[in-house]
Amino acid sequence: MVRKLGSLGFSLTLIISVANASAAELPKSGLARLVELAEGNSPAIRRSKLALEQTRLELKTARARFFPSVDIATEHGLRDRYPDPDARPTAAVSSLKLSATEKLYDNGETLTNYKIAALKLERQQLLYEIERDDQLLKIANTYFDWSASWQDRQISNNKRDSLRQQFSSLEALYKQGLKTKRDVLRIETELRRIQIDLLRRDNDLENLLEKLSSQTGISREALRKNGISAEEAALTAPIPAGPWPELRGMENRRARIYRMENRETEYQSRLIERKYWPTVELKGEIYDKYGDYLDRGLSFYDTREQGWSALITINYNIWDWGIRRRDLEVSRVKEKSTQARNEQAVLDLDVTLRDVVLRLNEFSESARLTKELLSIEQQSYDILRAEYRNGRATYLDLITNLNSLYDARSRFASTYFALRKQQVAYAYHKGTIYEALKSK
Repeated sequence: MVRKLGSLGFSLTLIISVANASAAELPKSGLARLVELAEGNSPAIRRSKLALEQTRLELKTARARFFPSVDIATEHGLRDRYPDPDARPTAAVSSLKLSATEKLYDNGETLTNYKIAALKLERQQLLYEIERDDQLLKIANTYFDWSASWQDRQISNNKRDSLRQQFSSLEALYKQGLKTKRDVLRIETELRRIQIDLLRRDNDLENLLEKLSSQTGISREALRKNGISAEEAALTAPIPAGPWPELRGMENRRARIYRMENRETEYQSRLIERKYWPTVELKGEIYDKYGDYLDRGLSFYDTREQGWSALITINYNIWDWGIRRRDLEVSRVKEKSTQARNEQAVLDLDVTLRDVVLRLNEFSESARLTKELLSIEQQSYDILRAEYRNGRATYLDLITNLNSLYDARSRFASTYFALRKQQVAYAYHKGTIYEALKSK
């Protein structure tokens, strides 16, 4: 609903939306543009993308190790003809070899490394989303802080304009002997306080704009032009009704990362365990070789040699002073340590998620109550203003009530944007902040 708050020559437009919002929705704002700007310019997001691309390349390398390798090797030079100088008329040495080699079996080492690389890529994808959402959460919080400061500045500015009008009116009445000097000084000192507050708000707005510039990776000038505007800081979003759905730790992306880390340490233990037991390798090779074709009066193809090989190699170290056994024990201790650490992290995550929901319900209720408080302060001021005009209330009572009205307005703006920040935090932990901000 829209109300005009009149007060002896001033008006303040208050927009209060009382419709309920869905728990899964975030209010419309300029955040969608900020997200687009951050995706293309933020160094933090770009670094996360590069880390993800690196992991993709590592997976391709691990996959390529399943396929045969083709090598070409050549050598040309001089070598002592000893021990059989008659068999080699010159000291010239030359060879060219083309071979294709495939390791057909290696006790599962290549397969295990591929599984580890695939797990790392899946984990890095989640890490990229988390790091990207971390940056978007920072941007959203800074944007709402900027909006709250802008609203507070507008409130102080409106109050200053109103008091200036009152000061002019009271000063004229004072000169006529109808008002006391004390009334005039009271308004004058209040004007000085508001002016100091406006200076502080201006500095806050500049600092927050600089912070947004750093977080999005674009200049303040471009940010002013494309990122934010005062109109988007209006208090027009609906206040959601609680309670909000609980967030489950096991469904959180961080919990999924913890489970992947546990599996990765299991694979690492398998690699160590493979060295503890005999290793069996089946290796095949096909080659085409040309050798010693220089300075012997032979053609290139006269020295051609073709062949293939299929070899089984079994290696087993029968004594290493317990090195492999201890390596395996260390690997298993690391595995158990990682599992215990991640188990505690999941428990801590549950506490964090529970706190997010509780605070969101608290802010939702607080925003509703401050809206009602503002409505009551407005009614109280309207009644007192009528009594003042009829001579049944003092000017001090009117100014005190006016200050209470502005204080309620400021408190509502502060609570409103605190609720908006908590909504974004809820979407962040739910894993939907990117989609929610992009769609608004």
